[in-house]
Amino acid sequence: MFKRILIFCVFIINTVGVWGQSMSSHFSGYDTLSLQDLMNIKITVASVTELTAKETPAIVSTISSEDIKAMGANDLMDVLKLIPGFQFGVDVEGVVGLSVRGNWSHEGKVVLLYDGQELNEGLYSTLQFGNHYPVQNIERIEIIRGPGSSMYGGYAAHAVINVVTRTAKANVEYQASARYDMSEGVNTGKGLNLFGGVKAKSGNSFNIQASQNSTQRSLSKYYDVFGNNYSMENESWIHNSFVNFNGSISGIKVTAIYDDYLINERDEYQEIAPGNVPLKFTNIWSEIKYDWQVSNKLKISPKINYKKQTPWKYTSDDTLNLNSALFDITSERISFNINSIYTPTSKISISGGANYFTDKSTQRIESNYFYSNNSKTLEYGNFAVYGQALFQILKTNIIAGCRFNNNSRFASTLVPRIGITKSTDQFHLKALYSKSFRSPSTLNIDLADHIKPEVTDVIEIEGGLRTNENGYLTINAFHIQTKDPIIYYFNELTQSDSYINASSTGSSGFELDYKYKKGKLTATTSLSYYAILEKEEMSIFSFNDQENEHIGIAPIKLNALVKYSISNEVSVSATLNHLSKREGIDIVDEQYKVLKTKTYQTFTEINLFAEYSPSHIKGLTLSFGCTNILGQQTYYIQPYNNYHGALPGLGRNYQFKITFQNF
Repeated sequence: MFKRILIFCVFIINTVGVWGQSMSSHFSGYDTLSLQDLMNIKITVASVTELTAKETPAIVSTISSEDIKAMGANDLMDVLKLIPGFQFGVDVEGVVGLSVRGNWSHEGKVVLLYDGQELNEGLYSTLQFGNHYPVQNIERIEIIRGPGSSMYGGYAAHAVINVVTRTAKANVEYQASARYDMSEGVNTGKGLNLFGGVKAKSGNSFNIQASQNSTQRSLSKYYDVFGNNYSMENESWIHNSFVNFNGSISGIKVTAIYDDYLINERDEYQEIAPGNVPLKFTNIWSEIKYDWQVSNKLKISPKINYKKQTPWKYTSDDTLNLNSALFDITSERISFNINSIYTPTSKISISGGANYFTDKSTQRIESNYFYSNNSKTLEYGNFAVYGQALFQILKTNIIAGCRFNNNSRFASTLVPRIGITKSTDQFHLKALYSKSFRSPSTLNIDLADHIKPEVTDVIEIEGGLRTNENGYLTINAFHIQTKDPIIYYFNELTQSDSYINASSTGSSGFELDYKYKKGKLTATTSLSYYAILEKEEMSIFSFNDQENEHIGIAPIKLNALVKYSISNEVSVSATLNHLSKREGIDIVDEQYKVLKTKTYQTFTEINLFAEYSPSHIKGLTLSFGCTNILGQQTYYIQPYNNYHGALPGLGRNYQFKITFQNF
């Protein structure tokens, strides 16, 4: 099978190519740019200093607003499933999370920044995907496919996802879009997204985006490991309301985000619930920031962040007298930051800063207390200082940095970062080493006897070569080793969440992609592969008879994105997401108390989209698409051994979208 995938990948490389790491944030006329222009666009996700993707000291992907439209994406999950090494699996209670490079990264190993706001929830540090995090007003997404703790702290062991939304470029700008989805004659989704922005001649600006979207997770039947089942049609609606405001007055920048996310689910932890259990996530993020340009060589940026979240919420009315425990805990964080960048010469850049935050969680149900302190509240503080230096010597970039972290509950941690990059018009080379950490979050602490931070070591090398005027080939190899990983499991004896530190986990592998752009054709192809590192006889992430893969995560992943502009009015695009065979839990034989496993066959999702922008109606765009046109059954498999059945997704689905804008 692997040989067939390689042959298919080479075929696509030679026929269409790749450009998925292009970005349009600093250019207009995106479709008219050459491949060379696109690859020279500078980013800052992996270094404060602006560098191109070939120069930056990380393995990166960048996605433009044009890419997102070509994907027909409705939310961030639609975008990320086309990123090399990124896959999705089910956690519990209908929540779908992210794995990176073969590792389950759902709890605190990937940081999601949305206009600078850290969206991870404060109790378990998770992110929830599926009809969440709107993309309609995104300008660009910058992704580190690897560690970022030295810059971003303890949620960035496996990846950093940095989302930058649109702001008005001049005068008054606005956009409105509406969508409607259908599968098997049933409405499976609908949404409304609005954007408005004003920019004055003085430079002051105000921007707001608001969206309301609803989607069904699946129309199929869900089976738990005991053989019980229910139809997910009309029992799996996911609703999301999202409002994002940002403004700038006299250099003072203000951001405020409100997010209300509701999952209707019955899959629970192991055995399905007898009725619908609405699971709620309510979040508020805010920031005040000032960029002080001390001189043309020094900039200092202080900021204050506040976030308040109520994730994973059950109320007494929600549970309908089910056996599920009531859950209502509020998490609050206030954070003080100061960042600086000093550029004494064109070849030297030094950046650094300090961060202090306090986390406070509060039990809001009268009878509930935290186990660890028998109190209604649980608090801790965290202080960090970090620095990074970039030197250019003989057209080679050398970067070195570290982050010192001191948590009030744990021993201090120092994580270094070292990288060398070399780039020309024809090729580039990278050699990178990073250490990352994650301190346990609130409920990791509360639900374990003696939990300690986990530490991850990552070694990466990357090489790239310009194959011709229109193509660029890149390949990287990685080795990821996590010591003392913080592991979640459902304790059957206590019927509650629990945590332990395992000995180690990790993966090694490679990712290959090829960029291609010529005239009206742009395309992306990528291939990723991983094998596991742990050799324990039994691991929560793998079965006894698995030697080279983690549960629920395909070792081989192939992606493609192709866009062709037929005319100034009409464009068509196609995407491919192919996963090799995966292993997952099937059913528990209650007579013999044996867990039976199942091989989930290869999955191939092909999506087609068409876009029409009539020249006689300026600003109007009509889009039509079909996702999963082969009608294959989608499964989100739990990537750890905790007796949860695979959660079905949608089959063939049709979508129609109408957009009107004045820019």
